[in-house]
Amino acid sequence: MSLKVLLELKAKLQQEAQEIQASIEPALAIVREQVASTDKSILELLSADLTAIRKLQEKEFGAVHITRDGYKVTETISKKVRWDQEKLFGVFHVIQSTGDNPFDWMKAEFKVGEKEYGAYPKNIQAVFAPARTVTPSEPKLEFKPVEAPE
Repeated sequence: MSLKVLLELKAKLQQEAQEIQASIEPALAIVREQVASTDKSILELLSADLTAIRKLQEKEFGAVHITRDGYKVTETISKKVRWDQEKLFGVFHVIQSTGDNPFDWMKAEFKVGEKEYGAYPKNIQAVFAPARTVTPSEPKLEFKPVEAPE
């Protein structure tokens, strides 16, 4: 099969997929709304008990368990922590100024922006190069028809 035939087939299949998606989208929207409403009702039903058990266990994050109507319910609240790098750098110096080793208390991570690296003079790039690893992404193919010259 030629590339042109395969690309035409792909375009036709993508069009069919879009048409099918468009035809079922209204029904899906109704069902998604019903699921969201049911989830809200479940949360309203369990909220007071889950809040009480978290308070009792002094547990703001992680998993808590309750039993309700023959079901063991587990609520898990995860957390993502971000640290202000400038403030941590200040903390680093405070610890260091007391004579303690800041690396006993914290980890350091250095980053170099790729755009900035590309703008460095070659001799500076050579200093950074041993610490740089480049992993390629999956190739992305784009196809456009070539117009015949007139």
